[in-house]
Amino acid sequence: MATAIRRLLTAAVLLAAAAAAPARAGTLPPLVDVAWLEARLGDPALLILDVRGPLDGEDVVPFERAHIPGSVHTDYLKDGWRTTVEGVPFVLPPVDRLEVLLGDLGIDETRTVVVVPYGSTSTGFGTAARVYWTLRVLGHDAVTILDGGFLTWRADPARPVETGPSVPEPALFEAKPRLDWVVDTREVERALRDDAALLVDARPEDQYAGRTVKPGVQAAGHIPGALNLPESVFFVPGSGRLKPVRELAALVPGTVRGFAGPIITYCNTGHWAATLWFVMHELLGMEDVRLYDASMVGWAADPKRPVERAVPASG
Repeated sequence: MATAIRRLLTAAVLLAAAAAAPARAGTLPPLVDVAWLEARLGDPALLILDVRGPLDGEDVVPFERAHIPGSVHTDYLKDGWRTTVEGVPFVLPPVDRLEVLLGDLGIDETRTVVVVPYGSTSTGFGTAARVYWTLRVLGHDAVTILDGGFLTWRADPARPVETGPSVPEPALFEAKPRLDWVVDTREVERALRDDAALLVDARPEDQYAGRTVKPGVQAAGHIPGALNLPESVFFVPGSGRLKPVRELAALVPGTVRGFAGPIITYCNTGHWAATLWFVMHELLGMEDVRLYDASMVGWAADPKRPVERAVPASG
């Protein structure tokens, strides 16, 4: 009987996720396949934003050598998608600076943005997820991610590619910010004090447990009370391609899916955490999911803030 009830609850969660995710942006799903993009190639309302870079690994093909026709390239590490605020690196820049960045890339309210990761690693997908999250935080909801990225596009040699640099036509981007999706350190401290939110750590288990520490993070371990859900579990092994939505839903623990309050994702720099936010909020339709962009780099910058190293017992 208990098993049957669990199956019914799981089915209900999957149905709810399937219904909720597409509804967040009307008819535009948060993740599209190459057939969707191929059918719309050349549409002047479409802006294809290629975000490949060093985080995709050493074997990445440079944008200038091959990219989807009409693509615009942005350098995630150099163009200003993240900045340093009050000594904490990699956080969301001020809105006015992001308006300039997006306008320089040719993005305005008339354009539907397709974010294209390279497709080789989950960390590379994290770049696309962070860019996507930034656009949504700024109120630009006409945005989606190409499932499998450029490598999936390139898998069929019949699909066209272009060479050379991108030359975007500047536009005027006016933000309509929803900054409640962005969590700062003070809010995390308050959430811990009041037991008002559930923290979910997107890092590998060895970093969560404090056995290893990423350079730049000043303390080993995790924020007290946080659950560990490594972003890598959501991907087809050895790739930057997400597993099917039904499998993604099954990978999110019931304690997370059923939490009644805000869910805050974090990692080391707010990069992997963007993937968790994307999966839970956009694909699974979980409503109140927020991102702590300062993450462990920001949290551990003050040695007075608590850090746990023990791994909670499962079950």
